[in-house]
Amino acid sequence: MTLPKWTTLVSICCALSDLVSSSNGFCHGLSSENWTINLTEKEFHVAKSSNITINCSVTYAPPEESKKNIQGFWKAIGKGEVETKSFDKRAFIFHPNDSFVLKRFRGRTRLLGNVSDGNCSLFISNTQSSDAGEYYFRVETGTNQFSFIKKTIKSKYPQSFQRS
Repeated sequence: MTLPKWTTLVSICCALSDLVSSSNGFCHGLSSENWTINLTEKEFHVAKSSNITINCSVTYAPPEESKKNIQGFWKAIGKGEVETKSFDKRAFIFHPNDSFVLKRFRGRTRLLGNVSDGNCSLFISNTQSSDAGEYYFRVETGTNQFSFIKKTIKSKYPQSFQRS
């Protein structure tokens, strides 16, 4: 097997192992050591119609020439699926093309920084009770991709806000 085919096979293996939330030693060394994310909080509470910022930084190991092709996305666990070419079919709460985003998040989410500089912070405006859930970041560098489904942030909407 040629090196490009082997690299593709390893990338597919790692993507699949991350999707089912299992990690074996082979893919773990490729992804976890080179792909990291830091979230300042693990959960946050939101009030109706407030604005929130999820502070986030990301590191990855892309080939230098692919730095201009880096894209970042925020996705939701358990909020539906979308048709996409990637292995990660979970719904978007942020995507550069707003038409891919869940309808209830459209026009309310944006990245605050540049993913190629390691900033994956997300801004959500006009929060709603339906925003409660668990979210994670995904990065694609052109040839490589990684979903941080083991590093999620939870949004909670207190019951007292739902009555108003």
